[in-house]
Amino acid sequence: MTVREIRLPPSRILIPEACGGTLGAIFSIFLAGYTTSLIESAPSEPTVDPTFLGKTALDALETLKQRTAARTGHRTVMDALIPFAETLASTGDLAQAAKACRAGGEATATMQAKLGRATYVGERADREMPPDPGAMAFVAVAEGILKALG
Repeated sequence: MTVREIRLPPSRILIPEACGGTLGAIFSIFLAGYTTSLIESAPSEPTVDPTFLGKTALDALETLKQRTAARTGHRTVMDALIPFAETLASTGDLAQAAKACRAGGEATATMQAKLGRATYVGERADREMPPDPGAMAFVAVAEGILKALG
């Protein structure tokens, strides 16, 4: 796997360049929805804080849900993304959101895949499955945001 280093003062984040599957498209749809929500919400919001960012993340999540059937429990990136957005919106706490994101990502290791590339990889009785790579890629993003802003 190729890794690209992205420097965000005062720290750095390592994000995998190629996680396979449709992760790039999922991130693109989510970020497009996030951008639209930021543009539409910013003029009426007096402060851009974690609660505001959580609300706009929920809006972006709704945009994404219109384009994918994946939800929590399907062993996809959504297992990390949904808890991150929901926790950030409800608590305004980026650390709690990143923690919920990691818990969701790691929980995919014990899930049976219902959508995504994991459905055709199949279960293996002779070994444990790792967490979903897409979910863990978003965990890296969430923790990188926390490290950069926290």
